[in-house]
Amino acid sequence: MGCGQSSSGAAPRPVGGAAVAGPQEPKYAGPPVTYNIVNIEVPHEAQTGLIFSPQTEFKTLTGTVYLPALTNMYGLGFRMSTFNVSPGSMTASGFVSFKVESKLKTQGIFHQVPEEERGKWALNMVKTCIPQQVFGTGLLQIGGTVTSQPIHILQTIEKISCDGGRLIGIEVTGGSFSGASAAPVSATMGMGTQPSMMLYGHSPNTLLCADIFYEMPTSPSGEKYIYQIVPAKMTAILKTLTGAIGGSWTVTLDWVNIIGPYLAQGWRLVEIFLDQNNKSFSDNAFMATKITSEVGAMFIFEKPASKLNDNTPVYEAKMVEYKAPGKMRMAGIGKTTIDVTPNWDSVIAQQGQNGWEVVRILQTPATVFKQSLSMSPEFGWLHYIYFQRKIIQAAPEPEKSEEPPAPVMPPQEQETA
Repeated sequence: MGCGQSSSGAAPRPVGGAAVAGPQEPKYAGPPVTYNIVNIEVPHEAQTGLIFSPQTEFKTLTGTVYLPALTNMYGLGFRMSTFNVSPGSMTASGFVSFKVESKLKTQGIFHQVPEEERGKWALNMVKTCIPQQVFGTGLLQIGGTVTSQPIHILQTIEKISCDGGRLIGIEVTGGSFSGASAAPVSATMGMGTQPSMMLYGHSPNTLLCADIFYEMPTSPSGEKYIYQIVPAKMTAILKTLTGAIGGSWTVTLDWVNIIGPYLAQGWRLVEIFLDQNNKSFSDNAFMATKITSEVGAMFIFEKPASKLNDNTPVYEAKMVEYKAPGKMRMAGIGKTTIDVTPNWDSVIAQQGQNGWEVVRILQTPATVFKQSLSMSPEFGWLHYIYFQRKIIQAAPEPEKSEEPPAPVMPPQEQETA
């Protein structure tokens, strides 16, 4: 996807794989990445009428809350690597009516640039809406399907490319949900695929809001960038005896075979965006023993237009699993509070010491509970943190030069008297 030309959406011939994190990583020959992380907590609210009301409203976050603090970092010699919205706390209450109050943690993760690169890029943001349809699988059936149409996102990436900009990332920041599904609530708060009872039918008037972050050059550079978007699917399976809290999770996302072929041909990973095309289903309506979620994803790659036909690998990537700790408290009748403490800043900083730049913190549906029968169960919410860095070949050791052997003089015949 690029200005005036588009490259094929099919994956190129696999010529190598992405680097996977190992227990002991050799020292990186390139410079470390110095991070500066901007955290801003934002109050957030969802409200319905009756529990089976046809409308559920979520207030979308406005960029004026966090954008000034983010753009200010560019004047300090940093560029944004990714933007992330994660739950800090949530309180859900009500039986007949349902209300969710929460504090979301918006987080801009920045990396320091060399002195000669300061002031060359400016941060921009545009808001987009993703039309959705929510379809229930049947009367009081656990599960359902959400289909999304991220057309405006694709159009925006095309425009950014034509204008000479560079995409940074896309983050969901709110929306308006129609239908009697509790699934949007659990997805928004990161509590994974919890069983929800949906009335049979669909809701045609659903919008999800997202922010698209990108950079524009402060002076014309002449270089433009081409983008490739590769669809993928993350599958999460929850096995449980009751379909309630607890159980064992299995999450599958074949990221190595998606990222590896592109990096091997000179592309750079820019973003992994969960496009909100979701499907969930169970083996039983009530006493479910297995609940499966299929979550759509978009892997987005970037390449300078001038290097489009150059297949020299430039970057390598890896993924680190991280479980964000959390705790659930049940206070009073019909009132539940959930606290999540991401605390991945130190993990990111540690990876930066070996040259790894964070690309995306990807939320999965998996929440692993401890002491699930307790009134205050603790859990770990599984995230995938993706990194990449430039490939730097270690300088070859100079060959040892051996001194040439001393010439051997032929024996001299002694002169006879």
